[in-house]
Amino acid sequence: MLNEENIELLIWEYIDGNLNQKDRTAVEEQIKINTRWSVVYNELMSVNSQLSSSSLLSDPPLRFTKNVMENIGTEQHTYTNKVYINPYIIRSIASIFIITISLAIVYSLYNANWSNISNPIHSKETTYYNLPKFNLNDILGESFLNVIICINVILILALLDSFLSKRHIHHS
Repeated sequence: MLNEENIELLIWEYIDGNLNQKDRTAVEEQIKINTRWSVVYNELMSVNSQLSSSSLLSDPPLRFTKNVMENIGTEQHTYTNKVYINPYIIRSIASIFIITISLAIVYSLYNANWSNISNPIHSKETTYYNLPKFNLNDILGESFLNVIICINVILILALLDSFLSKRHIHHS
């Protein structure tokens, strides 16, 4: 036995013409035989005729798109970069790089062999500065470098994942 909601769904499908021939003839028989089906059919036909004659479903005016675009153009634009990019984070990352580079330069200058330098004012020879070979393994150790490399690989994979997920969202 079909309930009221299922009867309405079947009759809507009948009105829209979405039923196959067998189901269509079965619904037509029920409308002729059963009074409850015929009442629901008449109600739905009146709703369907009201919807088809309604002006709500008509096409928008021709200038609708231009009006909307003009209204959007007059509104003040928000700058999303200011929301998403924190200047303190950018400054802290830049300061870390600057400190690291300056410490490397200071370390190299501190370990330079300054005794072999000739006076360039009194000599016509080319001056050579003997800077030491910079070997990170002596300073930091091999395990520390392996940890740094692993962290960098993880960060690169996270960046790649975020890039690909944003690209997937934009294509969807």
